[in-house]
Amino acid sequence: MKKIYLSLFLVLTWLKGFSAGEIAFVSFQSDDPDSFSWVALVPIPAGTTILFTDNGWNGTAFRTSEGVLTWTAPAGGVPGGTVVTITGGATASTGTVTSSGTYALSTAGDQLFAFKGTLASPTFIAGINFGGTGWDDTAASTNSTALPATLTNGSNAVAVGNQDNGRFNCSDGSVMGNISTIGSTINTTTNWTTNAEILSPAVSACTYTSSSLPVRLISFKSESQSAAIELTWQTGEEINNSHFEIERSSNAQNFEAIGRVIGNGSSTTKQIYSYVDVSPKTGLNYYRLKQVDLDGQFEYSRIVSARLTGLGLFKAYPNPVVGMLTIELPAESAIESAYLIDLTGRRVREFSDYRPSLEGVENGLYTLQVKTKDGQTFQQRVLKIN
Repeated sequence: MKKIYLSLFLVLTWLKGFSAGEIAFVSFQSDDPDSFSWVALVPIPAGTTILFTDNGWNGTAFRTSEGVLTWTAPAGGVPGGTVVTITGGATASTGTVTSSGTYALSTAGDQLFAFKGTLASPTFIAGINFGGTGWDDTAASTNSTALPATLTNGSNAVAVGNQDNGRFNCSDGSVMGNISTIGSTINTTTNWTTNAEILSPAVSACTYTSSSLPVRLISFKSESQSAAIELTWQTGEEINNSHFEIERSSNAQNFEAIGRVIGNGSSTTKQIYSYVDVSPKTGLNYYRLKQVDLDGQFEYSRIVSARLTGLGLFKAYPNPVVGMLTIELPAESAIESAYLIDLTGRRVREFSDYRPSLEGVENGLYTLQVKTKDGQTFQQRVLKIN
């Protein structure tokens, strides 16, 4: 077992699942014996499983004609910085591995993805493509793959070109920065050495030093409103947090900044933030947060998405409202449930009619959330006054 000593001053909680970029591929070998290696950039608890596959991604689903490996963390877990090598789909240098289907890395080019969930519903963690000059538009064969929308080339995925064998080339013997910086360094194509012959060593010896992250993000959610999309997020701890930049994309790959929310500097208590995109694009919108520290360092959040439904056909009025509120829905929709939610997330009023009374509700800003019987959800900010 090879070790990379990783100084992590922030202990991340894995019980809620993985985020993209929390592991990274650092080598592959398609010459016999097939093998690949990955590094844990955060501690992994005992019993945690990660799935790996050489199936290609066609843009919406896996091309399920190849194999799946299931790796399980050993008793005691895996420290951040451990490199795990899986050989032949049967043995792992740390933990255990089982296989299903037909797993074999092709010398004509292939790919590897790390994910949670199932083949039918994956949550991607990392990816590497060594089957061509770059990521493809689809998975037309076993040697091609598209880049999943929730992965970003150069951040948590890399395309290294069509070669039999390759490794991340840690030329200076160390990489420093936060997890995002380390991931970007590993997933930069020019930082890889590839060859038609087996490389020795297969994995570069490297020391990774990760600075503590300035913000611990508890949650990040997106909700469609009638003609806008609201983003909400919570932090559990902040250290020198300057601000959040809100970035939007139509393809989950090319992002643009659309707004900024000032942070709370340093805090040890829960902080709640929100931002409303009043001009979302038609169709599915992807969002991520760029958290910027006071010294300019930054970290990206996971990507969330939301689609506008019933654009312009839902409204609640008058707004501000004194007593009676009127709700209008698309003609084919009917209310299943509706809630008035305060800024702490507490439901202060529940109703199912189209003209609810807000008598007795304290003055303030609320979110009206309406769920319809055909599965749609609408939201709108409502100001209650006397």
